[in-house]
Amino acid sequence: PIASGAMTGFDLALDPSGEFSTSTLVTGRIYAADYAGGTTALLSTAVADMEAAYDDAALRPVSGAAYRNVLAGAITAHTFTAGVYSWDTGVSVTSDITLRGSPGDIFIFQVNGVLSVDGGTTMLLESDGNGMPQAHNIWWQVTERVSAAANAHLEGTFLSKTQITFAAGSSISGRVLPQTAATLTATTAVPPPPVNPPNPPPSPPPPSSPPSPPPSPP
Repeated sequence: PIASGAMTGFDLALDPSGEFSTSTLVTGRIYAADYAGGTTALLSTAVADMEAAYDDAALRPVSGAAYRNVLAGAITAHTFTAGVYSWDTGVSVTSDITLRGSPGDIFIFQVNGVLSVDGGTTMLLESDGNGMPQAHNIWWQVTERVSAAANAHLEGTFLSKTQITFAAGSSISGRVLPQTAATLTATTAVPPPPVNPPNPPPSPPPPSSPPSPPPSPP
């Protein structure tokens, strides 16, 4: 985990508790290794979980021969269905791609090299007729850096062994989890909805009727 001084460009405002900061550029709280309240231990756990997720994605077996080295890594105007895809090289996405499926479908992309997404390129989600695929079920495991050019839009969780860079005007529905550094320039990052949204609280019981008055004496 890094200290707050390494998180530049956010104009951090430290909370009086000393446990987190806020920023006009971030919805929610910002944590750093030099904050109080056991934050370092929590961040260390988060880093370990991220590394475990990277290893898990990297070890998933490929879904079949047709899922290996699709288009030799030069991806343009292609539609992916659910499964585990793998490339022996880097991958460049040069025009819009589509991920087609339903809410429960899992997409895992294993990239042995750099993943680059050209400017203005969009990752589209498309229903197969049974509902839309979900960003929390899309995983990109990348052995080198991830680079999104200006005005690109990405979907899913991006697990990079090194760094992730988003240029101005780019956006993501998902998470950015590099193991060295993240550079987000005027980027809109929206986390995916929870896998199991919390159930609404139960409705209160109806008010009980007042007890009947006792019978009058004879």
